[in-house]
Amino acid sequence: MTHRFFAAASVAALVAGPAVASDWDLNERFEAGMEAEDAAALAALFEEDAISYGPDGQTARGRAEIQASWQGFFDAFDNITLELAPDGSHGDDQTHAEWGIYTLTMTPAAGGEEITSMGRYTDYSVKSEDGWRYKFDHASPMAE
Repeated sequence: MTHRFFAAASVAALVAGPAVASDWDLNERFEAGMEAEDAAALAALFEEDAISYGPDGQTARGRAEIQASWQGFFDAFDNITLELAPDGSHGDDQTHAEWGIYTLTMTPAAGGEEITSMGRYTDYSVKSEDGWRYKFDHASPMAE
């Protein structure tokens, strides 16, 4: 597929560590934005200069490209549900990294059978005066 399935990003060298402050809620906001098919809401979860590597092999740099990527995905698919299953996290009150497995279910907007995609994700986020935002994300599909 040529559209982004997911944001979630890469700091592969980190090991599991203490939980971060309870106001880190990006995953919940990300899942809600996906299910609402709201590209602007998803892009707002990223720092202005964020980088997103999608499972389709494409790179989106900055909020505008990230929003356009998600809009293309939402134009192509409907009835989207996303489940994030974290395997680990590491962070403090200013930075957070998380990795895990995603399950994405959707139907083609033009009609057809429901599609389920599973993959791995890693994300790195930072806390600013505007709250938590993704700085870098990476998602990759699992082999069928």
